[in-house]
Amino acid sequence: MARLLAVLVAGAALVGCTQAVGGEGASGTGAAVAPGAAEPVAELPVLGSRYAVDSADGPPVAVRVDLNEVRVVEQVLQVTFTARNTNAPARGDAPPQRWQVADFFSDGATAADALDAVDGVYVVDPVHTTRHLPGRNPDGQCLCSGGLSGVFVHPGDGAILTATFAAPTPDVEVVNVYVPQVGEFTGVRVQR
Repeated sequence: MARLLAVLVAGAALVGCTQAVGGEGASGTGAAVAPGAAEPVAELPVLGSRYAVDSADGPPVAVRVDLNEVRVVEQVLQVTFTARNTNAPARGDAPPQRWQVADFFSDGATAADALDAVDGVYVVDPVHTTRHLPGRNPDGQCLCSGGLSGVFVHPGDGAILTATFAAPTPDVEVVNVYVPQVGEFTGVRVQR
């Protein structure tokens, strides 16, 4: 139990972990831009992609979510995905249409979290027919990327986001990962 608590406390460092990928990157608080702003971050593997449109604030933004990794380390499962602004870059003097991630992946509840976290992501264990919600720190805050109201993604770029869960039992080899707004990635192999 103490070991799980230590791993979950270490996972608390994930809150606000957002990294830009692409040319210009994501900007704003909560975003870690790659060293030497012109250098793109190495691309992550893509296990699957799903699409949505965010038209909540301003002109619609086409969004692609790439599921990058579902990995168990000790007793913790981490889901990593990249949210990309797939709109075409601006032409001429038009300003670029940045996408504010904000509450796009939120569960909509504000009890312990702000609305701008990826706390709406969950994992389904098809072997035991259980749904796993993101882990929480002692204050009840999600062990997931947060502070996303300050993250703006330029066209063609993306933001790497994570959510942390209790690991499924060793007999679970595949899970389904639900990401708000884009739906469910099914039959995803768990890396151990």
